[in-house]
Amino acid sequence: CIIMKIAIDARVATGKMHGINRYLRNFITALAEIDHENEYTLISNCEKLRNFASAKNNFNFFECNAKLYSITEQLVIPGILKKKCIEIYHSPTFSAPVFSPCKVVMTIHDMIHLIYADQYSVLKTLYYKLVVKTAAQSAGGIITVSENSKKDIVRFLNVPDNKVHTVYNGVRESFVTKNNEQPKEVIKKKYGILGNFVLFVGNEKPHKNAANAIKAFNLFSETSNLKYSFLMLGVSREYIENILERKLPDNFVSFNEINNDVDLVFLYQASSLLLCPSFYEGFGFPLLEGMACGVPVVTSDNSSIPEVVGDAALFVDPDNIRQISEAILRVLSDKNLREDLIQKGIKRSRNFTLSQAAKKTLRIYKEVFGP
Repeated sequence: CIIMKIAIDARVATGKMHGINRYLRNFITALAEIDHENEYTLISNCEKLRNFASAKNNFNFFECNAKLYSITEQLVIPGILKKKCIEIYHSPTFSAPVFSPCKVVMTIHDMIHLIYADQYSVLKTLYYKLVVKTAAQSAGGIITVSENSKKDIVRFLNVPDNKVHTVYNGVRESFVTKNNEQPKEVIKKKYGILGNFVLFVGNEKPHKNAANAIKAFNLFSETSNLKYSFLMLGVSREYIENILERKLPDNFVSFNEINNDVDLVFLYQASSLLLCPSFYEGFGFPLLEGMACGVPVVTSDNSSIPEVVGDAALFVDPDNIRQISEAILRVLSDKNLREDLIQKGIKRSRNFTLSQAAKKTLRIYKEVFGP
């Protein structure tokens, strides 16, 4: 068995719980469980990852403070790879050296920066068109997280279809259904939530469609007799007030950031419904996590979302506020529909395991490494 020397760029690891960070941490943990032979170097400045690597026989840590998506990284990363005699470099972000001394595997999660170019700075769009496109074309292999993203990558980056491999994200085992009422009450108290609540997990970027989620929930509150709060994670109080054009209503609760996985699991489990009316998702971590936690899901029928949820969600038109509002009411008032979505969601989530994702990625390393 040939031992490969693999470097994983882990500079994206921070305290923030955004999608790429979650992908990276989940992937490294699963990889360490299935592969005890190949040598791994984690390039990062994250203390938790330093401790993680020091506890594993085949993992090393190399401190690097070069900023992601910068000119500096284009100079620094190749030097590290050469110094450490690395044979495969895996970038889990959109960033990779244009000139690399070894074979490169890139994980490109979506093409949102080019599909929604008007939402990003000219400099960022230029970076994608020049650096990301060039790096992708010279990479030995590209991993992406859905067939929908694969189609977008082939189209936007002009790379051959057989170079792009779809490896679905997995869900951590901590995101499983528990019918223990006590943590639910504790977590609701901690976050100041009164009664039952609907959950939104995202951010304020236009493609996440938080604006229509706010308007739809507000309409639901005004037109139905049901009393629910709306907990928005990743969305600020100011944003909600701007959308509603008034002071934050009592039934809206917002947290700009949540950097605690334990709390997140309990919040999913304590919620009555996960609302995700996105215009575009490369994969959609909250959908998978919500289903695994036994939460019924209302979401959009677009981009990669149907690949992830299958028939385990109630689909809506993300532009149609009234339809989203009616879907919230349907799920919360129809016990049979709720139970059906919950059971289908739990079953569906079991198709997405971390060990399966790690095994597929390891196969791609071997394929890129060559005979």
